[in-house]
Amino acid sequence: MLIDAIAYAPYDGSYYFDDKHIDVSGHQGPLSATAVVVRGLTTFASTSESLNIPEDKILGLARFFLGIGVPGNSKDLYYQIDSLSHLENNRVSVPLVLSLPATVLSLTSKDKLKVKVSTVLGSITPPLSVKLMQVFSSGSKDASVLKQELHFDPKEAIHMLDALPVGVDIGKYVFAFEIVLSDPEDKRKFATGGRTKVPVHVTGVVKVDDAKVAVLEGDIVESEKKLDLPGKNDLALSANHLQKLHLSFLLTTPFGIPFKPHQALLKLRHETGVEHIFVVENSGRHFEITLDFLGLVEKFFYLSDQYDIELTVGDAVMENSFLQPLGSIELDLPKAPEKATQPPPQAVNPYLRYGPKAEIAHIFRAPEKRPPQENITMENTLPKGVIRGCVSNGTK
Repeated sequence: MLIDAIAYAPYDGSYYFDDKHIDVSGHQGPLSATAVVVRGLTTFASTSESLNIPEDKILGLARFFLGIGVPGNSKDLYYQIDSLSHLENNRVSVPLVLSLPATVLSLTSKDKLKVKVSTVLGSITPPLSVKLMQVFSSGSKDASVLKQELHFDPKEAIHMLDALPVGVDIGKYVFAFEIVLSDPEDKRKFATGGRTKVPVHVTGVVKVDDAKVAVLEGDIVESEKKLDLPGKNDLALSANHLQKLHLSFLLTTPFGIPFKPHQALLKLRHETGVEHIFVVENSGRHFEITLDFLGLVEKFFYLSDQYDIELTVGDAVMENSFLQPLGSIELDLPKAPEKATQPPPQAVNPYLRYGPKAEIAHIFRAPEKRPPQENITMENTLPKGVIRGCVSNGTK
């Protein structure tokens, strides 16, 4: 059966056909091939008034044509619009598409969860309700079962949830919705496709506490300073190769849960431009890193003097991600041995290489000496015969 050869795209739940499953002349892509099948299925349904195809596949075909955006040429655009029109006007199974106007919700702004249901061409839907059935946390198979119904705003034609479900903190989630038709007779004409899963990002401000940096001699704290993160800091530290630099801080979500960002990096940059980047690891509740300079002298190419310190903490759901200069540290490292590795050459500043050059002063040939202005005026005013006579008399 042709419907058994349908291809599935798991990233958005869409279905389509490849041209190898369809008897067409010449090569055709998935868009035109799927359009041919949709036209044939809907034409058959209009005559027999029966279409024994699962609802999820009908809805998947609709997602395929809606998910490709605007095609690159007029022919594909025709296939897209023609197929959506056939799906919209078929008599047996009209797909109802559930979508979210915004898939990024902010806890800081107290954004509401909004859901819109329409046909593929945006027509008015029959009376229905939308339920939030489950919420899956990213990276976890466990889900909280809710079965919470969203209230409908007839003015905006949107289903809304005023507050996010309990337990939803900042992070990445998958919300599972279900469309429930009010009239049982509408189930014969409209396809809802069961549960629709939509990825949702919940963002918020992450609180940074207990941020401090210390210089250690063994396990003894030589000096310690607190940090304002994110904020203005101007450290002026000093250490030798027998000491260590220790940095630690705590990140928590708006609900007080420890937060692990996508990246936490500590950068030390020498005054010559050589950079060293270290990953700040999570040790349970705290993020911390200890740099033992005795084991890093070779990595630092035995370069002493000043290093600028910079901390980067960021995540897609963290509204206050920051790249923060912390100050500097003066390192006193031993002298490099003869066969020590040399620091890599630094990239040439493109502004110095390709910037404006000094103006070239051109040296032109010195002009020849011209006769007095009186002689030029006389030559221009006297007839040529008089001038020849004067010249000939002078030669005699």
